[in-house]
Amino acid sequence: MPLLVPSAGAPAPVTFALEVMKAFTAALLFLSSVQALAHDATASVRGEVKSCWKLQDRFGQELCLAKIGEELEAERQRLRDQRIELIYNTNLRTQILAASDTWSRLRESECSVVREQFESASIHSAKVKECEIFFTLQRIGNLRHYIDCTENGCPWFF
Repeated sequence: MPLLVPSAGAPAPVTFALEVMKAFTAALLFLSSVQALAHDATASVRGEVKSCWKLQDRFGQELCLAKIGEELEAERQRLRDQRIELIYNTNLRTQILAASDTWSRLRESECSVVREQFESASIHSAKVKECEIFFTLQRIGNLRHYIDCTENGCPWFF
């Protein structure tokens, strides 16, 4: 099948279709670059977490993991606030804050399973921190996606 290349006086439907294809291609390239950045950030945090586990004493492991967790939590809150700034509807701002609180309770509930699972182990606190890091990292990825879509107009979920 021959490739259609419109001439200067191409019919409007052909020109429109080509513009849509260009926009779609640009959106796909943008999304793949965002996903690559998120993957790099996740790999970096995983490396940091693994280095914490290589420390010889439990207290050092907990402190190391706590530091990562605090940094990620600050990033999560910064992204949440950035997302709120992009929203002009006051009701949606309230809804985003409520969703953030609900997500925090979900993370706490999920990590309480880890807390109970490792309750009698010496690595108890460190495992809970690792769980919190895992969930926070996922949430940061979600928030970045929402912000990118709000700013750049991309497909919301797929």
